[in-house]
Amino acid sequence: MLRKTIPRRTPSHTLSGIVNGLVCLGLAAALCACTSIPRLSGRGETDQKAQELMRRGEPEAAAEEFLRLAAIPAPESYQYTLRAAEAYIEAGRAAEAHRLLDGAEVPETEPDWSGWRTVLLARVALMQNDGARALTLLQSVRTGSVSASIERQAHHERARAYSALGRGLEAAREYIEEAAFLSEQDTLDENARAIWAAVNQLDVAALSQELSGLSGDLRGW
Repeated sequence: MLRKTIPRRTPSHTLSGIVNGLVCLGLAAALCACTSIPRLSGRGETDQKAQELMRRGEPEAAAEEFLRLAAIPAPESYQYTLRAAEAYIEAGRAAEAHRLLDGAEVPETEPDWSGWRTVLLARVALMQNDGARALTLLQSVRTGSVSASIERQAHHERARAYSALGRGLEAAREYIEEAAFLSEQDTLDENARAIWAAVNQLDVAALSQELSGLSGDLRGW
C-alpha cells in the first residue's frame, strides 16, 4: 500500500531553526517536485526493472516498462499506469502523462492512489504553466482523507502553484505545512530555502502590510 508513516515536527521547530539558518542564505530556488514512487499493493509481475530504470535516470524507458506491466490484466493495473505517468513527468513529457492520468480509473476504495493521481495531475498543470488549475485540482486532497505522504506532496504542489501565481505568502504557508512532515535534515534545509524564496516574492512594503495582521509561524518572517 501507499501509506507510510512520516514523523511530524512541531511548528516551533519548523520555523525557529529555519529563520536562524536562512538569514545568510538569501534568495534560493524552490524545491523540486520529486516524489517517491509508491509501492504496489497487488501481486502482479514485479516492477523491479522499471524501478531500476528510474534510479538510473531513464524515466522514459521506465514509463514504457510500467505501461507493459499495466497492459497485463490485473486489479492493480491502474497503479502501473499512474507510475508510468509519474515517469513521463520526470521525463518532461506532460502530454503523455496527462493522457495516462485522464484515462486511469482509480477505485473509490483507494483514496491514497486517487490522491496521488490528483497530485500528479497538478504537477502536469504546473508543467503547462497553469498554477490556477493545479490549485483547483488539489482542493480535493483533504487533510485526514489521505496518508501523510500524499498530504505532504499536496502541500508541496500547492506551494509551487502559489509561487507560480506570485502569491508568496500562501506559498510560504504551504511550505511551512509541508515541513511538519519532514524529518531528514537535507529536506528540512531545502524546505527552509523554499520558504525564504516564497517570502521574497514580496517587496518589503507589501510584506509588512500583509504580515501586519498575522500571528504564528508566518509572523516570524
